[in-house]
Amino acid sequence: MTIQIQVTGVDQVIANLGIISEKANQAGRVATVRAMDAIMGVSQQRCPRGVTGYLERSHFVDEYDEGELYSVIAGYSAEYAIYVHEMLDPTELGNPVHWTKPGSGPKFLEDPFNESSGNIPSYVANAIKDSLIGGIS
Repeated sequence: MTIQIQVTGVDQVIANLGIISEKANQAGRVATVRAMDAIMGVSQQRCPRGVTGYLERSHFVDEYDEGELYSVIAGYSAEYAIYVHEMLDPTELGNPVHWTKPGSGPKFLEDPFNESSGNIPSYVANAIKDSLIGGIS
């Protein structure tokens, strides 16, 4: 006695898995950038503003795609940003700092990121899940 099983459509299953993988990958990337943009929006609200507003305007969110490694980097490009960000005790410089923008001050990038970072994985996961609910198209 012999039993024979024939499987058809394997090529289509493999093609569909590729489509699903690409949709999930793209949704994850878009969600990661959106999450970082939202964090930078809060950061800009907390960023000290001088006469020119240069520091606040120097914010950036950049994507880097190096094959298997995808990253999103955010920050401020003003050359003095790190000094303002880390100015926890302005009296060390001999002059008290009078933050002119309510709610602004040191750690204007780090604090919003730390406050939001716990939510990023579930935000990205939900975006990926939502992208796959519609099926393959």
